[in-house]
Amino acid sequence: MSKAAPARLLLIDDSLADLRVLTDIASRHGWDVAVAFNGSDGYNKALMSNFDLILLDMRMPVLDGLGTCRLLKANPHTRDIPVVFLSAVGDQINRLEGLLLGAVDYIVKSYANEQEIAARISICLQRPNNRHLDEREDLSLNLRLPGAVLVKAAKALLLDKIAAPPPAAELAAQLGTSERKLNEAFRQQYGTTAFGWLRAERLQIARQILTLTDASIADVATHLGYSSSQNFSTAFRDGFGGTPSEYRQKLRNQADDGEVRAR
Repeated sequence: MSKAAPARLLLIDDSLADLRVLTDIASRHGWDVAVAFNGSDGYNKALMSNFDLILLDMRMPVLDGLGTCRLLKANPHTRDIPVVFLSAVGDQINRLEGLLLGAVDYIVKSYANEQEIAARISICLQRPNNRHLDEREDLSLNLRLPGAVLVKAAKALLLDKIAAPPPAAELAAQLGTSERKLNEAFRQQYGTTAFGWLRAERLQIARQILTLTDASIADVATHLGYSSSQNFSTAFRDGFGGTPSEYRQKLRNQADDGEVRAR
């Protein structure tokens, strides 16, 4: 019976000392290791090869761990590789931010207990691998293209922060790209910039909320990041030809007409 191939780990960290510790742990457990010194290099290496687990430092130059994880999870070639965050910062906010992006674990970089680190890596390696379950979707969406991956990652970040999105330059930096390249990717897919897409998406979400809920117009405006109800009403009228109040009244009239016809 053939021996199973060793697990392949990608270590992304700018600290040589920390990489040495992790490499030693991996060597003692028979795992193969590849190394990258920043998030951009690590993301490219993840695209070029198949890994069973990615250990990702939270704080790095060029592209930090959060930005790297966004790109990994936006690309169908890498989205199902388990990601474990490594950080000297162990506060709850950082842990939650990493886990909400899709990481499966978060290890504080004290490395005082190497047995625990090895055990947690082993547990992550035992998780089911769902890669390539829907190649047809991947091919149809063509998300292997770098621009499409950038757009998908940016959209997820913008929708997550829809009430207070980061400025355009900061958004691009969080994805390891430039504002120009990000907007070019959006124009290729949507014919507008990243924030042009967000403005249109806000209005679509607003219409859904107004249709499906009884939330006040002021609450909808706040939820979607408009500075005031008046600005929200102006944007909604420009987009749909009527104010939010008029749109709701139209829905009520349609409902009343339907009830009358039903009788």
